[in-house]
Amino acid sequence: MKTAQYFFASVWRVAWCNMAGLARRLVQVEADAFRQLLRESGRRVLGIDVGSQRVGLAISEDVDGIALPLKVVRRKDLTTTDVSAFIKDVVVSHNIGGLVVGLPIDLDGEEGVSCRRVKRFVRQVSRETELRLPYTFYDETNTTVDAYDNLKDAYGPEYVKILGPLPQIPM
Repeated sequence: MKTAQYFFASVWRVAWCNMAGLARRLVQVEADAFRQLLRESGRRVLGIDVGSQRVGLAISEDVDGIALPLKVVRRKDLTTTDVSAFIKDVVVSHNIGGLVVGLPIDLDGEEGVSCRRVKRFVRQVSRETELRLPYTFYDETNTTVDAYDNLKDAYGPEYVKILGPLPQIPM
């Protein structure tokens, strides 16, 4: 019952903001409501993986599809404003209907420093681009480890050696 309440509250919030013309910024919605909104719109989904050095972007044709890599933006010489402008260009040129942002939740289930950085980045993008889109967070705990394991299974341990060791998590 609680999930249904969150779902309808999220859908109502997006619909109300759009009708009232108040949706000048990104609107966070629960995952189920996000899926429903994107299925109805038939628009593409932009996946965003925010890191301290790079921002990865991937596009899926629909909310239930597989996202394919689009671009990795190196943040070394760019401000958040520059990255925001690039994201806005991608949203407009690729008919994006919503954003899925990876959230690096700690292994103990808590939202640590990395989560706060990602959420701050999303707030900045929202302010600077004035995009009117729903977004949701996706728990990306262990996704790098899973990717390495899948590569090892598919191509053998020698291929993973070429990629180098897994990034170390600072303690």
